[in-house]
Amino acid sequence: MIGSEILELELKARAARGEAERTGSATDFERAVALSRRALEHAPAGHAARAGLLNTLCGTLRAQYLATGDTDALRTAIAVGREAVAVPLDDPYRGTYLISLAVVLRLESERTWEPDLLAEAEATAREAVAVTGGGHPHQGAAQTVLVNALVLRHQVTGDVAAVREAALRAEPATRSASPGSDGGSAFNTLANARLLLHRATSDDDALLGAIDAAERALKAAPPGHPKRALHANTLASALLTRYGRTGRTADLKEAVRFSRVSAEAIPPGHALRSAVLHTLVSTLLELYGRSGEEKDLDEAIGKAGEALALESGALAPPALHNALSMAMMLRYLGGGGQKALAGARAEAARACEAAGDDHPQRFVYLSNLAKALRAEYEIEPSADLLRELVEAGRHLVAQTTETSLHRTDHLVELALALLHEHRHSGDPGVLGEARRHASEAASMPSALPWQRVTALRLLGRVGMALGDPGAALDSYRAAVESLPQVAPRRLERMDRESGLGRIAGLGPEAAGAALAAGAPETAVELLEQARGVLIEERLGARSQTARLAAVDPGLAAEFERLRVLLDLADEGLRLPGLADAVGDRSGRTPPVPPGTRPAEQGRARLEERWHGVLGRVRGIEGFGDFLGRPAVAGLRREAAAGPVVLLNSGVHGCTALILADDPDRPVRCVPLAGVTEQSVAEQVVRLRDAQEAGQDIAEVLRWVWDRVTEPVLSALGHTGPMPLEQRPRLWWCATGSFTFLPLHAAGHHDRGDAERRYGRTVMDRVVSSYTPTVRALGHARRAASGARHEGRRVSPPQERGSLLVVAMPETPGESSLLGVDKEVAEITAAVADAEVLRGRHATREAVLGALYRHPVAHFACHGVSEPGDPSTSRLLLDDHLIAPLDVATIVRQDLAQARLAYLSACSTTETAARYGDEAVHVTAAFLLAGFAGVVGTLWPVKDSAARAVSVAFHRRMFAEGTGNAPVADADTGGALADGSVAGAAYALQHAVDRLRMRRPGLPGLWSAHVHVGA
Repeated sequence: MIGSEILELELKARAARGEAERTGSATDFERAVALSRRALEHAPAGHAARAGLLNTLCGTLRAQYLATGDTDALRTAIAVGREAVAVPLDDPYRGTYLISLAVVLRLESERTWEPDLLAEAEATAREAVAVTGGGHPHQGAAQTVLVNALVLRHQVTGDVAAVREAALRAEPATRSASPGSDGGSAFNTLANARLLLHRATSDDDALLGAIDAAERALKAAPPGHPKRALHANTLASALLTRYGRTGRTADLKEAVRFSRVSAEAIPPGHALRSAVLHTLVSTLLELYGRSGEEKDLDEAIGKAGEALALESGALAPPALHNALSMAMMLRYLGGGGQKALAGARAEAARACEAAGDDHPQRFVYLSNLAKALRAEYEIEPSADLLRELVEAGRHLVAQTTETSLHRTDHLVELALALLHEHRHSGDPGVLGEARRHASEAASMPSALPWQRVTALRLLGRVGMALGDPGAALDSYRAAVESLPQVAPRRLERMDRESGLGRIAGLGPEAAGAALAAGAPETAVELLEQARGVLIEERLGARSQTARLAAVDPGLAAEFERLRVLLDLADEGLRLPGLADAVGDRSGRTPPVPPGTRPAEQGRARLEERWHGVLGRVRGIEGFGDFLGRPAVAGLRREAAAGPVVLLNSGVHGCTALILADDPDRPVRCVPLAGVTEQSVAEQVVRLRDAQEAGQDIAEVLRWVWDRVTEPVLSALGHTGPMPLEQRPRLWWCATGSFTFLPLHAAGHHDRGDAERRYGRTVMDRVVSSYTPTVRALGHARRAASGARHEGRRVSPPQERGSLLVVAMPETPGESSLLGVDKEVAEITAAVADAEVLRGRHATREAVLGALYRHPVAHFACHGVSEPGDPSTSRLLLDDHLIAPLDVATIVRQDLAQARLAYLSACSTTETAARYGDEAVHVTAAFLLAGFAGVVGTLWPVKDSAARAVSVAFHRRMFAEGTGNAPVADADTGGALADGSVAGAAYALQHAVDRLRMRRPGLPGLWSAHVHVGA
């Protein structure tokens, strides 16, 4: 029996350990250890109580290490644990002692990666499982310890069999675990095992299971629970991994939230704090990638530095160096300069060095080193850098298995390096190797859709380098055909935009290959198919229903019903009977992936039905291309009112494609001599630098005229200035960096030219409009003509005239717009019975309701552009802080009677380069909502200039000074005659011309306004 003094000391030691775990105090732990040692002094070798006392001391020393990072305590715990298990094999508590020893052996193995210790930890855990069989109360704990040892073996050696066994053992361990802490730990262990299994094998079911187990673990650890930090960290890691697979913003936001919970809950000196901080850094880096917010990147770099300073565990330093490398690379890509790039390379090299040659994650660190090397080479090519880059790529591919999640990325990286080597050496054999790797990447079963598109795109580049544009075109076609998989309708709109942003520029590249193959019409078709995917999906679905209804009214009604349901699902609305709504004709509900949330299940089932209905529609004669690849034969009809000039900018060159309503020659190519993708980008940078510095932009406008717009206008026969009423219409459809240049304002605007009647400018020869795509222009024209289809919302009779004016002279949290009241007064004086929503009356709900009552809307307010997250770009109304009128909200409207929107706000047409193909900005959002034409701005405009242009515009649009209806003579610049908006572009040009004549030397003042649409 245990003596009373020993028992008293043992109870005090356990109580002291509990207090130390609560406080994390090193002093409290030393007191608990001292009490255990005093108890042991009364139980010498051979004493019946000694093994149990040793086990208590082992547990206290383990807790001391975890709370304070004291490695001496951990090593002592191992020695104490080894002595404790040296009891007779039939000792009833031996299983408990084995569990304790296996835990501390595994912790020391994790810290040092000592193979003998790892082998001992696994062997001890297996023995614990054997000893605790047959209904033993600690069987679940023993299984959990063994699972953790197997997981560590996989992490150390890369042994996939080990993690498979871990995942198999972990699930029954959750059923045999005791309630409370053990249950939570068992589920956490299961989550980790499944997560690593997914990463090793690309098994998405394992990932879903990992998230489920991690959620259960966290549920068992409420706030204040000692394991809450670790369980929250596991859940954050699993959600972050799923975000990498699906691109769902909801997963990223949840990952950030739980990683913050974990970082806040774990004590400052905890041995695993650096690992928790690593997860937080990873989530912040992904968040920065979506938001573009510098504060997220700054926080990530700060947390990485904090974690590195802790230097806890052999696994942490290389992973943290790698995370810091990724952060510095993002800093470089965001304009941080070569210093940031050098930092990225240095940290990646440190990660590789810290990992050593045998580290199973070395390929991850080497991959980031290869990316930094490639970026350095692209800035300043050198043979040494190129050799190092290619060697790193080959080593990466050799290290990864066919089932690895990373293999596709590594194959692509190597193919890119080989393309660089070919450009350097001219060796065609290198291209053969690049083609093999890109082909394998494109066919990888584990490749994500955007990775597959990237690989096919690389194949196209290889074909072009081999001088085989036909083969290149085939690859590009396959890539473009795969775009719907990159942005499936089961995702929310902002996630779909982000997915398409990953492969920005594909359309211009594909068009370049088509031009090289002598197929200009195909080039136009590929540009249309690869750009404006979401625009066409929304507008095309609306406009095509009427055509379908004439052939099959029932199918048209079913199609329209699904379209509306998908749009509502984008809004996150819960619809009564949604499960019934998305069932097929037999009443069955299409299957969805396990673990999918209810809202996501609804979207997935709707998407399944959508594709089914599309298949039935395309089976009807004459509908084979329904919402599919457009044909030039149809596209050319959109150029009946004036040519559409597609400016193509890609890696294969820059060309102007003139689309005309000419059945014999619908597409003409105009070479742009000396213009490259890089030179266009340089002009965009020059334009932005000049604007930020408050300098003249005339030099950029002259370059655009000389190199781009003048050759186009000359090809069209527009060789001299003309009076406004005689200038023909022309639509610009820009791609790549051309999207960010003021093509409509190109020219020589100095005083010498002013005296010569502005002959060398676009504005003096044509009236310009813009369109995101050719098909978008067609939809705008149909809206302008009053074309309708069933299912569109029907407005009540107009209550207060034809014009809605939204005025925000004062906006919560923003500077005053002093000229708004004067602007509104002058506009409403020209329009009879306009409805004005001003100040506190201009809420989102009120404005959206009013838009359905008026064909024309004018906004005089602040505008905010969010290039990093363009769906949140917005117009600022009175309640913008709680109910923003953003892009995501505007595009969800279905305004059947809308004609024209005038946005007297800043930067409404601004977006980031990666979203240029989808035209994700406020101006385009009004087109998507149903407006036939929109006037927006490319950059911030001074209040006085904005007022002058908007007032002159509306006076021209409406019978000047009479307050009557719109003037009828569209040919002379009046507009809205008989519901038409054809004259809006003329009215804008008239307004701009007035300001331009007064201030010809300040083009930045009057060239920001653009007309988009019909």
